[in-house]
Amino acid sequence: MTQKESALILSATDNLFTRLEAPALYVQIQAYRRILSAENCRDVPFRKALSAYIEDVFTPVMDAIGKNRALRKTVKQMGVSFIYLQITEELSDVKNITRESYLALVERKTECYLNAA
Repeated sequence: MTQKESALILSATDNLFTRLEAPALYVQIQAYRRILSAENCRDVPFRKALSAYIEDVFTPVMDAIGKNRALRKTVKQMGVSFIYLQITEELSDVKNITRESYLALVERKTECYLNAA
């Protein structure tokens, strides 16, 4: 990950993450980029993949976290970035999956985490 890519990630996520957390997001964005590239039968540029990841994955998960009252104490103690990374930690390992299946997986993992809170 370049410094430029790290800066793009931090900016796109409204600096909710630290520079030490950016690599975890980078790996997830690259995994999503592979899915988008396979779907489009061409290499998707990092910026475009980042934009799609923010819209398709980051924003829905963050919205769900924000709406969950049971997580408020955990958010105050651990930070929203910790919770986000807990929900999405296994997404970078996903291979050979369609975009729709990936997004359904994100939704299921979010629901499971929030229901356990």
